[in-house]
Amino acid sequence: MTLRESLIAFGAGIDEGKDSLSMAAQCGDEVVKAPGELSMICYVTCPDITKAVTPDLKCPGGATTKLLYIDLGNGRARLGGSCITQVYNQICDISPDVEDFVMFKKALETT
Repeated sequence: MTLRESLIAFGAGIDEGKDSLSMAAQCGDEVVKAPGELSMICYVTCPDITKAVTPDLKCPGGATTKLLYIDLGNGRARLGGSCITQVYNQICDISPDVEDFVMFKKALETT
């Protein structure tokens, strides 16, 4: 799925980006190149911020909670490049990806 198709399915937009793929500076006789990266800012509207979902676990008043695992990767368990692989000193060669943004959007709406 292309980025455009993913954003349309998700109902999001990107209105800003920073291209550092071609930045370089001359330092004496040496040309120093910036690491290649493309940064984008993505957003969606949030009509009621009191219904925002955050990644932290809250337990108001000492109530018990349950942590649920929802497999949005269809069993692929791709963690390459994620911080959890660094924590456990693992090497993975397939980076995390979202292939079905419609399902991802439905999961967020349900949450």
